[in-house]
Amino acid sequence: MKKQLSISLLTLCLFACSDDELYTTNAIAVNHLGPDVDVLYHNSDHSSSLTELTGLQYGEISNWNLLTQDTQDETVYTFNAVDANSQEQLIDKISFDLSGIENVLLFTYGKESGVEQQKATLRGLALDFEDFSSEKYALYVVHAYPAELGELAVTMNGAEQSVELTEDGLGYGHATTRFSLDPTINQLEVSQPDTQNAPLLKETFFFEPNTVNVIFIAPQAHNNNQIKAFKYTINDPLNELS
Repeated sequence: MKKQLSISLLTLCLFACSDDELYTTNAIAVNHLGPDVDVLYHNSDHSSSLTELTGLQYGEISNWNLLTQDTQDETVYTFNAVDANSQEQLIDKISFDLSGIENVLLFTYGKESGVEQQKATLRGLALDFEDFSSEKYALYVVHAYPAELGELAVTMNGAEQSVELTEDGLGYGHATTRFSLDPTINQLEVSQPDTQNAPLLKETFFFEPNTVNVIFIAPQAHNNNQIKAFKYTINDPLNELS
């Protein structure tokens, strides 16, 4: 049965909140922009690196970071991205209202020299580690392949069942909702919607039960546009940061 697509991506913050307390969220970053990209977090007191200033290679993911803010910044969290070597700014500062968001995956994508839809940018995906069967795995899929490809149709196949993850097509820079799937449903198929063309990508993965996974559909490298699926198994930050 088709499931309704609902984007979990965080929108740009247009307002602030008003509780007199500390605000916290857990943040992890993945780089699908270029080599040596450092994602920086900014609040009213200081700036800090989510990658310990070493930067992320293309396709690399950081550790979890606990971010804490006071009433001046409240739930508005600000980030940008720079070249880890030269400190040249690659992505301008962008703010997200993370009210009610405990865990966020920040991802860079696009082209460093791109314009309009293709320009380098950063978005956030709220990750949910609760309320799914321990016998299943959780999955999100993100479309980070160049925008000219258009929307993607994404299906997970198994020997006895197929699950369509994108009822109306998955747009560039967007993500699916979280799906809870049996580990036997492990064959990713990516195609262009409403065509009879051969799939753009087919790949079989191994998924362990009771894990949260994110698959990025993206170029193979910053200088190689061959389509590739990058799978990340994300640990619960409550375990990693404890």
